[in-house]
Parts: sequence; C-alpha cells; structure tokens
Amino acid sequence: MPAFIISFAARLFGERFARAGAIATLIVAALAAIGVARLSWSIWLRAYDRSVIAVDRADANAQASGAVLAAERAAGASKERRDREFADEQAQLKEKADAAANDGSSPLDALFDQLR
Repeated sequence: MPAFIISFAARLFGERFARAGAIATLIVAALAAIGVARLSWSIWLRAYDRSVIAVDRADANAQASGAVLAAERAAGASKERRDREFADEQAQLKEKADAAANDGSSPLDALFDQLR
C-alpha cells in the first residue's frame, strides 16, 4: 500500500490501527466511487429514457395528426360528393316539374311520381 495512505490512516486512527484504517479507508473510498458511478449512470439513463420517450411521443403525434388529416380529407370529399348528388337530384326534380307544368299536367304529380 502506498505510504501516504498509511500515514493518513495513522493520523486518523493512530499508529496501532494504521494498516487496518488504511484498508478501511480504501474500502470506503471504493464504495463511494462505486456509488458515484451508479448515481451518474442512473442520472444519464433517466435522461436518455426521457429523450427516447419524447421522440416516441413526437412520432406518435405525427402519425395521429396524419391520420386525422386523412380522415378529415376523406370526410370532406364524401360530403362534397353527397352535396353534388343532392344538387343533381334537385335539378332533375325541378326539370320534371317544369316539364309537367309546360305540358299542362300537375307539377306535384310529376314530383310525387319521381319520389315513389
């Protein structure tokens, strides 16, 4: 063992227990170093986990936003198609009612015949 460790232990524990004190001091120092290393590892691992979770959440949010956007576009296209079909149906009914009125028959009868 290095002399400075034994002289340090002799001052702390006395000449009689210098060697045992030096060994105890080295054990305590080693345990402290292991504790500091474990604490550092734990802090780093927690920070790394947080960054991985943040990236995963960002990816999930991007996917969800894309799915919502696609659903909104599909709903908009479906509504436009329904509106077009309704407008076409109304135009056909108006044409039949106008044709019936021009022929001298009842426009309502023409509309009701179309609806049946």
